[in-house]
Amino acid sequence: MKKYKTLNFLDDNKYDFINKLVLFSVFVFIFLNLLIHLTNLKELKSEIAETQIARNEIQNITTDKVKKIKEVDINNIKLIYSMFGSENIDEMKLSNENIEVRGKCSDLNLLYDIEDVELIKNASVDGIKKEDNYYMFRLKYQAR
Repeated sequence: MKKYKTLNFLDDNKYDFINKLVLFSVFVFIFLNLLIHLTNLKELKSEIAETQIARNEIQNITTDKVKKIKEVDINNIKLIYSMFGSENIDEMKLSNENIEVRGKCSDLNLLYDIEDVELIKNASVDGIKKEDNYYMFRLKYQAR
């Protein structure tokens, strides 16, 4: 049987400095990792708090918009869709207290008749453009 010689790192003076250096570097490495992770946790907590504040602000804004939309008379919108047809309305925007409708129709008299309807207030046709067999239009009127 062959005998193996083992080194005792704790008793040997030759390796004492190296052992202390390795042990110190391991402690420094662990300490720096803990420090980095703690700062990351603090940043994460602050980001979570900021997103919760932003989420609350967004909810407040959306509830204000929903209140404004509820104040719009839906009968006016139904009337527009029934006059032109839902397939002919391309876009409908609500801004401030005005509604802007973009779409197409085949009869110009329909655009002029909409200005005489009692439910729709201050209706005006801003633009008319002829394309193929129909007219592209932009209509604005008051939401209330």
